[in-house]
Amino acid sequence: MAFTITTVATVAVDAFATGLGTQRKIGIDSTGRYWCTYIRQVAGLDQIFVAYSDDLGTTWTEEQVALATANQQAGSLAIDSADVLHLFWNGRGWGTFPARQQYVYSQRTGAGWQPIELVTDINVNQTWYGSMAIDGLDNAHVVWGGDGWGVNVGFRNIQYRQRAAGGGWGVQEGVTDIAADQFSPAIAIDLTNNVHVSWDGRGWGVNVGLRNIQYRRRAAGVWGVQEAITDIAHEEVSASIAIDSLNNVHLVWHGWPVGGAAEQVQYRRRTGVGWDAIELVTNVAAPTEQIECTIALTPDNTPYVVWDGESWSTDPTWNNIVYSRRVSGVWETPVLITDRVTMDQVLPNIAWAMWPLVGGTRLNILTDPVFIFTGFIAAEQVEFVRIFFPVTPTLPPSVATLPATGVT
Repeated sequence: MAFTITTVATVAVDAFATGLGTQRKIGIDSTGRYWCTYIRQVAGLDQIFVAYSDDLGTTWTEEQVALATANQQAGSLAIDSADVLHLFWNGRGWGTFPARQQYVYSQRTGAGWQPIELVTDINVNQTWYGSMAIDGLDNAHVVWGGDGWGVNVGFRNIQYRQRAAGGGWGVQEGVTDIAADQFSPAIAIDLTNNVHVSWDGRGWGVNVGLRNIQYRRRAAGVWGVQEAITDIAHEEVSASIAIDSLNNVHLVWHGWPVGGAAEQVQYRRRTGVGWDAIELVTNVAAPTEQIECTIALTPDNTPYVVWDGESWSTDPTWNNIVYSRRVSGVWETPVLITDRVTMDQVLPNIAWAMWPLVGGTRLNILTDPVFIFTGFIAAEQVEFVRIFFPVTPTLPPSVATLPATGVT
């Protein structure tokens, strides 16, 4: 295994520029262009930016998406089969209630950035870190957490909407509506365009006062039952979701494992017969913590995970970026991507999406993973990593096995 690290942006980069791993903030279009989104400050305000690279991440060109008059946060990115870039984010300054945080959407076509569309317009704040995915028909699907909806209007619940490829938003649907707060939804679309959502929240199972990981599936326009991924006496948070070519669901998150005493990266898979047992991607002694993980899958369904954590670097008190993959049912020894001892390196975000499918290729299911993270050298900066696995050349047969032709 080898990897390269390059710089995307260095000017006035926000400390949470690339968070969270529940979202998707990097993708590839059919020309091979890499796109990513992050937060950078302009005139003291957080603003949404994208950047693109046409040379495998070596150099980047930056664009500001909207010149807003208030802070903007938490962009989520997706790319469709026509190479249209879709962006979904949270911020103030929009709609009927500009003092409230709303969710908005825009897309970048061949004609440039299109007018901003309101996904919400309500006199209640809608919270950060919504997520978006594209299906096989180029429809955009979004999820977020917010108060003011359903029966339990005083609690943050998970909401869902769909935007048709030709334009127009469908009716909003409540993924949850309970008297307890829900957080950090992630979304993925499977091979048959079913919607899969994971999140963390209180109010479920035995440990109702603690955030635990939950999951729900939408098939043929109908939401299935909520399924508990964890139910332990510690907060389990920030799930990242991906789906393989057999429509198995793969989740990672961080939290204390059963009987543990430190935050660890954990993994669980849902097959056609139900949920497999929870696996530890990390098992590092307390008090060090492993957090903010993000998952993707290769074309042969190998899961790989990136996170930030203590204990790996030259100075183990700093968070650095770490990588592992699951081969033959076993998580490999983690590999250190950064080894910096002046500040935390945080919030990796990896490329993965089932769609689009162009020319028989799923553009964002990669053999060699790529991701961005919020790094710190002299100041915060957005950095890009490409991991690659050199192919061992196939050796020709030895002379002893060649047919006796007289040629040596």
